[in-house]
Amino acid sequence: ADCVLAMPPSGPMWRAMDAPACPPRELLEATRLVGRGSAEVVLVVADRAGDVAATAQEILQRHRELEILALPQDFHLEGSSPATVFHFRWLGQRGKVKHVQ
Repeated sequence: ADCVLAMPPSGPMWRAMDAPACPPRELLEATRLVGRGSAEVVLVVADRAGDVAATAQEILQRHRELEILALPQDFHLEGSSPATVFHFRWLGQRGKVKHVQ
């Protein structure tokens, strides 16, 4: 299993540098690289400043390139930002889902 980790900016150093989180487009492209073949991608996005909506928009723009395996699920852990889990699989070169009969 591979992992793409984009830590949210936190702590005094990140705030002093005004460092942004990994943008959704780049994050999804990274998941495409590690999700080659038919690997499932589980992406957890913390919603600090519209990050979930921006990621959902990027996923919708690529809907022909991926298969949604589960509806997005929201959760909130005590002491942290709300987050959403996206679960999908990148499709092969042809962009078609194989259906099992």
